[in-house]
Amino acid sequence: MLIGMTGMIILIHFPPVMAQILPATSVFAVDMSFHEPNGFDKRLLIVDKGGILWQTGNLEDVKKNHTAQSASNRQDDKPDPVQAYPIRNHVKSVSALYAVFIIDDNDILWGWGKTANGQLLISTDSNIVIPEKDPIKILTDVRSVLGNDYTVLAIRKDNTLWAWGHSSTLRGDNLPGPLNRPRKILDHVVTVVNSDNHAVALKEDGTLWTWGNNECGGLGNGHSGYENYRPTPMDMGLFGGKRILSIAARSNENIVLTENNTLWYWGNDNGYKPYCMNEPVSLPEPLKKKIPEKLEKLVYEKTYLWGGALYALDTGHTLYYMASVNPDPSYDIDVTKIDKNVSEVISTTDWLAILKKDGTVWIKKYPHTNEPFISVHFVQPKQNDHDYK
Repeated sequence: MLIGMTGMIILIHFPPVMAQILPATSVFAVDMSFHEPNGFDKRLLIVDKGGILWQTGNLEDVKKNHTAQSASNRQDDKPDPVQAYPIRNHVKSVSALYAVFIIDDNDILWGWGKTANGQLLISTDSNIVIPEKDPIKILTDVRSVLGNDYTVLAIRKDNTLWAWGHSSTLRGDNLPGPLNRPRKILDHVVTVVNSDNHAVALKEDGTLWTWGNNECGGLGNGHSGYENYRPTPMDMGLFGGKRILSIAARSNENIVLTENNTLWYWGNDNGYKPYCMNEPVSLPEPLKKKIPEKLEKLVYEKTYLWGGALYALDTGHTLYYMASVNPDPSYDIDVTKIDKNVSEVISTTDWLAILKKDGTVWIKKYPHTNEPFISVHFVQPKQNDHDYK
């Protein structure tokens, strides 16, 4: 057992020879996030109900192994399970991209990994890697956290929204330079989503607030082509007085689900180019297209291709993949049923991970293809060798 220099977080590193592989159902997962330490390494972080944080190896190696198995004409042609190893305990939730952020069982936010823009409270223009054995204590009384390459957004237990990191439009304060300390930007926030360009927050009173880059109408205020550095309320009358159930944002476009099972769209994907892929939609428009019934939650697919593809969960825990989710009347929404009994879904470029109601975790490469899901198994140390609870 190794204790970090901060003295607050217990870290565990296990030699593989002192471990046993547990069945997928023996660990009940409650949260997960993809971690990309660099452009060639993608890993999955998983939190179980006992507060242990697990980490897989590089998922790109999983794909290579699966390809090799298929080429060898194995009779079952089933990829070997992905193995995850415990790295830390006393964890409630995790959010990661290049850096990793965890909330511990005392509601304290910690971070480690790559930082160049103040995400880990260090002011520098150079990439610095904070080791996981010496995490940075960032903020107390945290309920949720959402990080990306530039800006970190955290909701505290009093429902205040705090931001720090790069001086991008996502930070909501219009201050110059990297901000290496959290700053409160909004009160009464229930949830928040962001993209590389803008952010959308849902408040306790049911209103939506947007800020950031408005190049393609992503702020939903009737205009496009300028930036709004501070959170501004949207006109909720545009949603027909219906309650907001779920929000999703990607690039410069947005999808909102209201309580009458209607999807609303505004903005337009710029494809990470200096122009909009199509005519911007600067105010929310209902999508008059057939979609699955009783939807409950939306998650955008993290891809760099235009088309408005997203995942949706219904109240019966069925997961759908929906393509061509945009106002173009020449396209119907292409709906594919992915799986049943799903409680959570996350995606990154080319990868999908689902958390089932039984606590098991499954991943697949190129989620909209017929590639099979791969189960995640947990490699645990022998208790008589490592007491980590």
